[in-house]
Amino acid sequence: MNDLSGPNDLPPAFRPDDERPFHTSGATVRERRDDLSSVITELDPDILVAVEGPNRTGELEMFFDEDVEGDWASTTSG
Repeated sequence: MNDLSGPNDLPPAFRPDDERPFHTSGATVRERRDDLSSVITELDPDILVAVEGPNRTGELEMFFDEDVEGDWASTTSG
């Protein structure tokens, strides 16, 4: 998910919708976001653990706030 967001030294923001992510060069950023959010929506989980999520919590929060339906709350462990 890191290649969907901008640099870590800037506030969390998605890369442009028409940009092609490094790890998924066959799709645009917007297509990849839509694919990820539709899988989560279809699964309709009560709990979701992101193991291979973005480096920053703010990027994951941004993804869920903008792309995934429903209410959610984040927790971190360290």
